[in-house]
Amino acid sequence: MASKILDKVNEITATIGQTPVDSLDESGNTDAINALATLKNKLNAILSTSASFNTTIVTLQVDKASQRVRVPSSYISIKAVDHWGIYVVKDGYLFDVLGMVFVDKPVRVEVCVKLELEDLPDPVLNLITAQAAVTFQNNYLGDPAQAAELHNALFLATIEFKRFDVSMGDYNTSYNPSVQLLSVR
Repeated sequence: MASKILDKVNEITATIGQTPVDSLDESGNTDAINALATLKNKLNAILSTSASFNTTIVTLQVDKASQRVRVPSSYISIKAVDHWGIYVVKDGYLFDVLGMVFVDKPVRVEVCVKLELEDLPDPVLNLITAQAAVTFQNNYLGDPAQAAELHNALFLATIEFKRFDVSMGDYNTSYNPSVQLLSVR
């Protein structure tokens, strides 16, 4: 998997005419290091949008020692599923903002999970790479001809990502509790 990331870094550095690097091990190649940092910044921006590929519904259980619901550090955001509630993570535990208390019962929530670059599906990695390439090239050269090609690649990667995200999501409105109430009437 590391070679997959190396390929993406080389793809980004190629936008400014750099030769490919053989490894990402603090090679001293500042362009490769900057490309990897740009890739990781774009990753964080994409993951925080809570797309279908990194969201799931889970039941968080109570930690026996603390009598509170512990939240794994890999969760970026948490939304209530079964009832109205606003949750935040406070000191590693689930905190109910509306009730101003730590949650002390199991609760079903939708979580946005942090993923590493190596674990991303290809359409997501392609989108992040395209965004990083545009940013990287603009920061270094700003060549309009090259920028147009990169923006076209970004456009195509965005379409690929949207198709993938739609195929991953469950968008059947008949499962929505509000729609179920209306269908009973």
